[in-house]
Amino acid sequence: MKQNLYFSRKNTCVSFILSIFVLYIHANNLNYYAENIVLSKTIETFIGGRIGDIIVPTFFMISGFLFYRNINVQSNCKEIISSKLKKRFHSLVIPYLFWNTFGTFFYMVIPRVPKIGTMISGGAASVTLSNMFEGIFHFKYYFPLWYLFYLIILVYIAPILVWLLKNKKMCVVVLSLLAMGYLVKFELPILSCGSLFFYILGAYLAVYNKEFWMKKEEDSRAFVYLCLLFLMTFFRFFYIENIVGRLFYLISPVFLWKSFDVLSYKTKPSEFMGQSFFIYCAHIIPLTMINKIFVKLFDKMPSDFSAVISYMMSPLCALALLFVIYWLLVTYCKKIYILVSGGRI
Repeated sequence: MKQNLYFSRKNTCVSFILSIFVLYIHANNLNYYAENIVLSKTIETFIGGRIGDIIVPTFFMISGFLFYRNINVQSNCKEIISSKLKKRFHSLVIPYLFWNTFGTFFYMVIPRVPKIGTMISGGAASVTLSNMFEGIFHFKYYFPLWYLFYLIILVYIAPILVWLLKNKKMCVVVLSLLAMGYLVKFELPILSCGSLFFYILGAYLAVYNKEFWMKKEEDSRAFVYLCLLFLMTFFRFFYIENIVGRLFYLISPVFLWKSFDVLSYKTKPSEFMGQSFFIYCAHIIPLTMINKIFVKLFDKMPSDFSAVISYMMSPLCALALLFVIYWLLVTYCKKIYILVSGGRI
């Protein structure tokens, strides 16, 4: 299989799988149950916590790689940068504003509706101009879009990053400083050291080591990456704030990407598998409501058992519901779907 085709299929499949893990990150239901829920707490911490917390960094790396992989930073690349920024306005900014607007008005209105409102966590948001502004422009109510907010910033500082990427040694120095900043918990004013590190690392690989990111590893090597990733994740389960655990966090996304080479990607992914962005944007409300339904269905079962069942099943049910919504929109309201998905169809 040609490298570009392999990479395209792998990227689609990996992004889809990672988007499912995002659902598990947000499916945490421990606050709905009694305190003696050791098994469910362990499972949710491992899946949604230790595996889950390297999902977004991996997305940052993928985004950085995709933006810069066909840019020659050593030449005059103003036109291609300008073209990419215009496309990202349609693929990132417009969906960001749409979903935040939808989420803001949803949380201001729906929790006030009798019976239905009980399915929404946190109660109704106060209807004020400041809350509307913060909700629409700064994800105050539709919180999963924090990632999209930071990604938009990272995309639009492209002129600065291109200048940085032109100097390979300087780029390595900046990456090292950002890694050290994360390790010592240094806080930057807007973007975190971790977010900058992963995005710039993806961009660096796109410019200086594209083959490493795009080529398929041998099955034996991919399996080694997978085993090492599991060991690092297991270590971080017990020593999350340990300096070694934080170092493992910085390198885990690379191992995660390489681990997916254990799959072959010989068949073309389904169209729905290419909708990871829609799944990410649309999942939180269906997932929350389905979680509440499971809590009511299992209220007579032992807390630990029902919490595990609810946690494992809620994301899958939400994914099935999102597929139905996707199919209906594409079939009957295609223009709307193109708008809310940023043209990803």
